[in-house]
Amino acid sequence: MIPSPLRLDKYFFSKIHVDIQEETPTGAGRGELTTKCNFMWHKDDPARWIVVLDVVQSKGAEKGGPDYNIDIQIAGFFTVEKEYPQDKASQMVRANGPALLYGAVREMVTLLTSRGPFDPVQLPSVTFVDESRSATDNPSASKPKPRKRAPTRKSK
Repeated sequence: MIPSPLRLDKYFFSKIHVDIQEETPTGAGRGELTTKCNFMWHKDDPARWIVVLDVVQSKGAEKGGPDYNIDIQIAGFFTVEKEYPQDKASQMVRANGPALLYGAVREMVTLLTSRGPFDPVQLPSVTFVDESRSATDNPSASKPKPRKRAPTRKSK
């Protein structure tokens, strides 16, 4: 085992919404699971990143559907080791950042749904390698928007 050059410094859930389907479920179904990722790096330090992951599970077109509608957003603060090649940092963050956050989302969903009237939900395992490939295939995608600094308060 070797330590990863990508360090998850902190994460938090900015939105957690889990509710029971309004219609009585007519049979087991997974529904539709979608994810969306946003990536930003600090304008003064390209080794510091923020990854925001949205995970939504809702009733899909298939017959039946999930017992729960799920809509969760999580944000993570990451640091890439200074020794890691900067030209590969974006690809690593895009593949591994969302994967680390998704694990936290899976645990939260299982915990919350285990307190409900239906069986607990275990979200499927996924990969975010496509996120990193799209960044390499599209050079403009490999440069995320820099994060603007929050305004500072002036002291009197």
